[in-house]
Amino acid sequence: MKKGCFIRKNTPYLRTALKEIGYDLCPCCEFLNWDWLHTSEFGVHGIETVFSEEMGGIPAESFLLEDAHDYIDCGEDEEMFLKLAKEVYEKTIN
Repeated sequence: MKKGCFIRKNTPYLRTALKEIGYDLCPCCEFLNWDWLHTSEFGVHGIETVFSEEMGGIPAESFLLEDAHDYIDCGEDEEMFLKLAKEVYEKTIN
């Protein structure tokens, strides 16, 4: 099984839905230019689409490299992302 999933968007709706699933969201989810979200057993984090070294975040390009991470790319499919995020969360708490 994959470690988690990511989506190429970051909206208040998605952040609220993830909180309703039970996730704690890292404050980076609301940083400027952190326009994607990813879930894992460690919670929800933002992904920088405009990378800056001083922020020390995860650049989007690293998620697009094949075999770089064990995450499912949900594109912009919110339904798929939330379904997979729920599966990851339930696996983590059990």
